[in-house]
Amino acid sequence: MNVECVAVIPARISSTRLKDKPLIDICGKSLIQRVYENAVQLKSVDEIVVATDSEKVAEIVRKFNARCELTPPELASGSDRVYYTVNNFFPDARIIVNIQGDEPFISTELIDRLVNQAQKDARAALAYSLYL
Repeated sequence: MNVECVAVIPARISSTRLKDKPLIDICGKSLIQRVYENAVQLKSVDEIVVATDSEKVAEIVRKFNARCELTPPELASGSDRVYYTVNNFFPDARIIVNIQGDEPFISTELIDRLVNQAQKDARAALAYSLYL
């Protein structure tokens, strides 16, 4: 499958400040489901995937019919999970969007603008992303 733009949502289960953070309930849905449902509104991405180190998170994600990939638990950061996921499942992706797994209200309009700019000129898009 040829994917130009992939959005990866890293979701680590062992948060030190908030236990089981991706699974906390927000008005009847888990935080990770809220983040995913917001990401689905993106017009500019070809694929959205949750990258997690937890079978508990993966099970919840599969229940709402989203793609989920398990990553090694020893990966230290969300960025490491994004890299692992893209490298192993989307090696030909040209544009990668890292959507934080604890930001259910991130602006999809801004992400679409950034991706559209990256499709025109990667250098301009990188500079633009630094100011978001």
